[in-house]
Amino acid sequence: MLCVRPEHVRLDLAGVGAAPGLPGAVVDSTFVGDATVIECETSSGLRLTSKVLNQPGNPVPSVGSSCVLSWAQTDATILTQ
Repeated sequence: MLCVRPEHVRLDLAGVGAAPGLPGAVVDSTFVGDATVIECETSSGLRLTSKVLNQPGNPVPSVGSSCVLSWAQTDATILTQ
């Protein structure tokens, strides 16, 4: 099993300039004070959660928006048990 903490999952809107990663769509977002927790789903049904800091000039994508999810190799941990 691959484990990546939500604050390390990068979420880019799909389109020009998006980082390579897993394409998906935003299915839910929850405001939690200084951040927004965004849940996305890939075409295979995999759900990933990203925690994005709320900052001016960094709008939160709306439900239904296409996105690309990625993370740094050093932020992933493989769980064997």
